[in-house]
Amino acid sequence: MINQQLIVCGNNENGQLFLPQKSYPKVSKTTLQFTSTDFIRIISPAYTKTLTVVGRSTIKVFGSQIKKIYLANEQIISVRSGKDHWLILCSSGNVYGLGRSPIGQLGIIKNLIFDHAYQIPFFEENDLRVTQIEASTNSSYFLDSNGNMYSTGRQLATGNRKPKSSPTLVSENVKKISSGVYSDHIFIETNDRHFYCCGDNSNGQLGLGDLRSRSSLTELKRFQGMEVGQICCGGTCTALIHDHSVYSTGKLSFHKKNTSGDFSEFELLNGLEAKRVQYIAAGSVHFIAKTFDNEVYCWGGNVCQQTSSSYPKKLDIGKVTEKNIIDLFCGPFQTIISISDETSQTSIISDFNLLYERLELTDCEIKGIKAHSLLLKLRTKESDLNKIKLILEKYQPEKIKSFLYWVYTERIEDVDFLSMILKKFNRNVHHKYLLKDLIELNKQEETKDFGIIVENKVIKIHRLVLQARSDMFRGMFLSLQDITQNVSDYTGKTVNAMEVFFKFCYTDQIVESEIDTDSIESLSDVTEYYQLDPNSHFERKLRNVISRKKY
Repeated sequence: MINQQLIVCGNNENGQLFLPQKSYPKVSKTTLQFTSTDFIRIISPAYTKTLTVVGRSTIKVFGSQIKKIYLANEQIISVRSGKDHWLILCSSGNVYGLGRSPIGQLGIIKNLIFDHAYQIPFFEENDLRVTQIEASTNSSYFLDSNGNMYSTGRQLATGNRKPKSSPTLVSENVKKISSGVYSDHIFIETNDRHFYCCGDNSNGQLGLGDLRSRSSLTELKRFQGMEVGQICCGGTCTALIHDHSVYSTGKLSFHKKNTSGDFSEFELLNGLEAKRVQYIAAGSVHFIAKTFDNEVYCWGGNVCQQTSSSYPKKLDIGKVTEKNIIDLFCGPFQTIISISDETSQTSIISDFNLLYERLELTDCEIKGIKAHSLLLKLRTKESDLNKIKLILEKYQPEKIKSFLYWVYTERIEDVDFLSMILKKFNRNVHHKYLLKDLIELNKQEETKDFGIIVENKVIKIHRLVLQARSDMFRGMFLSLQDITQNVSDYTGKTVNAMEVFFKFCYTDQIVESEIDTDSIESLSDVTEYYQLDPNSHFERKLRNVISRKKY
């Protein structure tokens, strides 16, 4: 059972904070309760509506009316909002648009209805796989797997601000794009850790030392070569995380050396110096930050329903243990804090449930029903695949499917049939078999069929496990022309980080004593690099380990 709370506050004039707008036009800090059936994974507020993702593929849009949209055969991994439009990125690399697109923000000049998600065709037509999306007030940005950045809508970075509905190439060698729901400026980071920015700079939000706006990408040399954890663009201000501290520029920046509130260069933000900040989010006139010690701070406008604060103030969110805060979300004038308990099923079960739904890259069939031979052998404890097939082929396809349903998901449809089949393999029905089986599989070095080269060392893992646990590897395996390729070379990760991640793939556990201090930065990149859910079991456990060890 998953129990989720949402702490909401701010403007609710259109019902975008999940409450009736007539009764609650402005919401003081209020706690809403949700259960496992409606657990909200992603929240993306825009100007008049809020888009949420429930489960893997279901979208709910909250506003004056509630709309529900289902993306068949897709897994949503990211959502970004502009003023009145959303971008939706799926693990397949497909991108969908929703909302208004009068100047081509969604790859088409049209106001789309709010009960239909429109697939942006450009990337599929050009065989491009999108890995990141961002949106600003009237613009959209896309980063493909080759490091190429494209934009639609208002063109902030091409030197020509004439809007375009077809994705236009803006830059190459890009690692990350940063923008905001109510901003008209963007930042990009290149693969060699150079930073560039452009757009509105009327409040010094580009950090270039002046108030002159830029119509093309201009290098920001302040953090060249440094590790920047996150760049967050507000309406009139930009904040970033470096070495767990917050640096800001523009309006709402309050630095030690000046208290006027208007700045044009990045400086250390006053009030959070020793707080070890983990994550920040921005609205139009306010920011909110979460620390590794599970504290939440806000500053800027009166969105959190306390007096406008020149300096970050701790937000009272009640008794919350260190493992409970999932994420922070900001709309232009809204704040949403997502809190959950840890009593949910392991992420292994969820991932293998999805593996069963997709049944991709299978290597055997039983009466026309596809399956993965490794998993069949693992779950039956029988190394002879032909013997497994001979036993199962005696039964009708419906019975075989019910058995495979248990193999992948641990769910039982026909307990009598399942018990009978498992007795033939000297096994009993037990709902925790899958996790135990995978832990045992991790010890079988001789059967591991894929390797990652890190620091000149090959670290082995089962291809099936990676396919189930990481959307990045799943996409890579699906696109490989040579399906026998069994080694891939990766840089930027440490041996220890990859060993910790691979062990987690089998066990759903991170052992604190097994993490080297030098691997923390590399581990922190795993969620983004391997396209795990940002609120995944792995990410939450890693946050807790880092918090306890005080890196």
